Amino acid sequence: MLRAAERRQAAAVRRARRGLDAARRDGGGRVAHDRDDVERALASAEGDRRAVEEARRLLHRLADAVEDDEEVLDMTPGVSAGHDGILVVTDRRVLFLALRRTVSHPYSEIVSVAAKGRWLGGRLSLTTTEANVVIGQIAPRRAAQLAAAISARAVSRPAPPR
Repeated sequence: MLRAAERRQAAAVRRARRGLDAARRDGGGRVAHDRDDVERALASAEGDRRAVEEARRLLHRLADAVEDDEEVLDMTPGVSAGHDGILVVTDRRVLFLALRRTVSHPYSEIVSVAAKGRWLGGRLSLTTTEANVVIGQIAPRRAAQLAAAISARAVSRPAPPR
């Protein structure tokens, strides 16, 4: 699936570049308008291609982070501390993986979990024995589903002193 997306994005970039080259070669009043449209299409296609490349790197990081006998139960995109990444729920722990950030907490460390937010997007808030972790930009209903899945596996403990 990822390879097919990469091929589609590469083809879109090639088409946009050809259109831009044609617009540069042509003369006339309509060219400037066409060129702006083509430049926007090229920028969009290149951005999409970068997103596919980033997804590939994240999937490689996930493969490296998860143990061979660890089962991935669920995952969703999210943002933590300004880093775009993926929230991963396994049979052993909760992970957040981004290109420059990794957060991993086994269920035994999780004190509480809550889904927050309604209209402007949801977030998942984890309180652990070591830190508070917030993963945002998750659909509110999805955040509630993940909170329930994590809560069912987490060991209940009193909240750490502040």
